[in-house]
Amino acid sequence: MQGIRIFVLLITVGVLVFSFNLGCASSSEKQKDSLQKNRPTTASSSSSSKSARQIVQSLEKKYSELFDFQMNFTQEVHQRIFNRKIKTQGVIYSIRPGKFFWHTLTPPSREEKWIISGTEQWIYQPTEKTVYYSLLKPSDFLAKITLLFLNEGLSLLDTFYIQLFGKNTLALYPRERIPDLHRVELIYDPQTYFMKSLNIVYRTEKITTITFSALKTNQDLHRIHKDKGLDPQISKTDFRFEGPKNIQVVPMSDS
Repeated sequence: MQGIRIFVLLITVGVLVFSFNLGCASSSEKQKDSLQKNRPTTASSSSSSKSARQIVQSLEKKYSELFDFQMNFTQEVHQRIFNRKIKTQGVIYSIRPGKFFWHTLTPPSREEKWIISGTEQWIYQPTEKTVYYSLLKPSDFLAKITLLFLNEGLSLLDTFYIQLFGKNTLALYPRERIPDLHRVELIYDPQTYFMKSLNIVYRTEKITTITFSALKTNQDLHRIHKDKGLDPQISKTDFRFEGPKNIQVVPMSDS
């Protein structure tokens, strides 16, 4: 397992984002040339950077006003080299400060729970009776995305070169190389500045598309979780994962 990556959320989360790295072959020299050709430079992106910056600031302002949110997601991983598509659906919860829950519900064979509480994260796979655990370090790409919406004081502009990329779309190119990742395309609603979807484009003939729907905001999820619990395997007191005793705990890979 090479890890679960991305986003949320960017919007959030996220986010939020996340997707499985399914072990695709390394990119060809042609793909590498394409990456360099498409990566924005200071000169080529200067004309659009101001508008892109304003849009990013509007997005971040919108999410900074949220104490919590809940939304549904549909994720489709398309491995073009194998002509294979994997579709999953579920729900996302985010509570400030520092609480995040991504629950993949369907298909049941791919159920997964991704939980963040402060600087800790768990990825629980019930069918495998395995939970992956790690500290969420600020230097991690995953942290740079999720912490943006879970905490204040961070900006997408610190982590990505950002430019306009078609109608109501931003292209995010990582400032520091992230293994296998080419860019993230963020599609937003121009009226509300909420995120509608993400396209995560890899250099290994793989694209992950995450579409968000049924957004609900500021429901006092903190109180709801304290009273009823968002999930029986999340502690009501500190939002940490509380799984069955017979599961295997595996340190999460940094790769």
